[in-house]
Amino acid sequence: MRASTTASTGPVHCSGRWSTRDCSVRRAVAVFTTTPDDSRRGLVDVDALVERINDFIGRHAGHAPESIDTDIFEQGYVSSIFSVNILTWVEKTFGLEVLSEDLRIDNFRTVRSIADFIERKQAASATQ
Repeated sequence: MRASTTASTGPVHCSGRWSTRDCSVRRAVAVFTTTPDDSRRGLVDVDALVERINDFIGRHAGHAPESIDTDIFEQGYVSSIFSVNILTWVEKTFGLEVLSEDLRIDNFRTVRSIADFIERKQAASATQ
């Protein structure tokens, strides 16, 4: 696998739907992305990760959450059936194994919590 320094989703631009606080997170983190046509590991900044999660939810729910801190279950963006799709997408896209102990609502309640979960899982697998 080769290292890549660009996100496969392209440049990230904050739009009006993101608060200043949401867009202020500008740190690079190691996130391993896997797509069907690209098995390269890459560094993706947190904004790119958040945007990718938000886009996935928006495509499948009809519209994206208003904020990365919006409770996507409470606000109706995600049903119990769609939550399984999110788990599968996270596993396939980021090369993670979501274990039974990971199945806590707090890991998947918001776009931010999903991004944090992915970061934690990737950090844990990188140290093994």
